[in-house]
Amino acid sequence: MDVKNAFLHGDLKEDIYITLLGGMSTLSPPNVCKLKRSLYGLKQAPRVWTPKGIVVLLVYVDDIVVTGSDPDAISKTQQMLHSTFHMKELGHLNYFLGLEVHYHPEGIFINQHKYIQDLVQLAGLTNATLVDTPMEFNVKYRRHEGELLDDPTQYRKLVGSLIYVTITRPDISFVVHTVSKFMQSPRHFHFSAVQRIIKYILGTSRRGLFFPKNSSLQLQAYSDADWAGCPETRRSTTG
Repeated sequence: MDVKNAFLHGDLKEDIYITLLGGMSTLSPPNVCKLKRSLYGLKQAPRVWTPKGIVVLLVYVDDIVVTGSDPDAISKTQQMLHSTFHMKELGHLNYFLGLEVHYHPEGIFINQHKYIQDLVQLAGLTNATLVDTPMEFNVKYRRHEGELLDDPTQYRKLVGSLIYVTITRPDISFVVHTVSKFMQSPRHFHFSAVQRIIKYILGTSRRGLFFPKNSSLQLQAYSDADWAGCPETRRSTTG
């Protein structure tokens, strides 16, 4: 669902005055007005409009995702929103914040195919050779190995995007965590590792998470550990 003119619905908690546009004037100077409601452009606007007392999964600016296992509860929530705001129904959720939602009789499948394609273009690796693993086997990455990058901006952009990809790709969580440790002063060796991760997800961009309709709510956890595995501090890695 989408809220029309969302930022005009907020009740301000602070005293905010605006200078009038040219050609407008008040009865007496100074030519300013005290706002009773929120306006677009105010830094307070995104915080004060959010609907209260409504159970929703996610609210992002003026877009709302309503979800649940009870159709009647969803319908009542939608009616409540319509009675409070001017709403626009967008139908079933298919794309939201880079997440693609696909519906199947057995459940729901979520991936980030388009987001990954945009990330590959950002990295300039559209025609790159694919790799089978996100990291080279038995390679240890050190903070001070190799030459520093002249401009670390691209490195930070790519790693930040990869962190977002881990929402639906937990298989790259470890390697993304590894390269994110060098954000402050990345080197060419680290940048090559980031490029390898992107080449890996380029060939597996349609993979994601599947949520079966009848899945068990029982959680399963796995852990691994090494002994003195860090090449610099000799600390162990657990978890």
